[in-house]
This record gives sequence, C-alpha cells and structure tokens, in this order.
Amino acid sequence: MVKRETKDCETCGNPIPAQAFTCHFCDASQSVENFPKTRERVIRSNLEAGLPTVAQALERLERDLREARACEAKVVRVIHGYGSSGRGGKIRDAVRRELGRKLARGEVKDVTPGENYSSTTNAGRDHLSRFKELKTTERSDTHNPGLTIVEM
Repeated sequence: MVKRETKDCETCGNPIPAQAFTCHFCDASQSVENFPKTRERVIRSNLEAGLPTVAQALERLERDLREARACEAKVVRVIHGYGSSGRGGKIRDAVRRELGRKLARGEVKDVTPGENYSSTTNAGRDHLSRFKELKTTERSDTHNPGLTIVEM
C-alpha cells in the first residue's frame, strides 16, 4: 500500500498535503473524523504568526486544539508571544483566559504558563519527565512568558 502525500481539499478540490487540517488555497477546515493519528505526542501551535488580531488568534487556537485532539497529540506548545508593551500582550492575555476556561470545563488536562515552566519547577519537571519530546525545546521554552504548555 502506497501512502498518499496529498489529498484533495473537501471544499475547493485543490491538492493539499495529506496531513493538512486546513486548505492553504481556500482556508477551509478539513474533516478530522478519519484523520491519521500522529506519532508526535507534542505539537506546536504558533498563534503569533502573521500578526493576527485577538479574534483570529483565538480562532487559530480553537482549530489547533481540535486538530491536536484529532491526531491524539498529548501536549500542545502554544506560542502566543509576550507583546511589545512589556506587560504582556492582548493575544497572550486572551489565550490564557480561554485556556483557563477550557481547564475549568475539563477540555484540557493542564495549562502551564511559560514563565512557570523549567526543569526547576514542579510543573516543568513533571512535563519533561512524562514527555521526553519537550527536551528538544527546553532551552527556548524555559521561563518563556510568550508561550503556554497545554496538556490534552
């Protein structure tokens, strides 16, 4: 059996990567019911790419968390940036509020702000011991207020 490297977008029909959740031609979400499971237990969600508005970043967060669930990822490294004000940005604050709501509703297992994440904190040690894949980004993620670690 040959593994397909592309598939057709469910909306516009253009060829897109087989692992794509969103069509880069028409920006339509693809169904995730029969989506292949990933081998990666830790995935990245870059919410600051392209300088989105707060609403766009929250939409991207929802999509990325839905996709993480569909491919059975265990951890999502949410990169939201810190903001240029020196006090934290609007996207960061909105993302953290939304993740707090998701945690309270039981939609995610754990949320660790980047500034509390390192091998010297309980949360950081716990994540690093259970998810060895986080070792590759430990240096850049340690005490980084521009990201949040989300356990699914």
